[in-house]
Amino acid sequence: MDREVIEYSVEFQDSYGIIYTRELRAESIAEAKIIIQNNYPDVVVRAVTRITENEKE
Repeated sequence: MDREVIEYSVEFQDSYGIIYTRELRAESIAEAKIIIQNNYPDVVVRAVTRITENEKE
């Protein structure tokens, strides 16, 4: 069974208070959060938003 890969926008904050946003592809919100936390272990994830096709246009 193929799982759907969805695009997400993840907002996260570093220890200096700087807020970053990254777009990535994941199977779920939880996976998107884990991807960011694995790449940037000292950040706090503030929001994960699903990007729909209508938002890209």
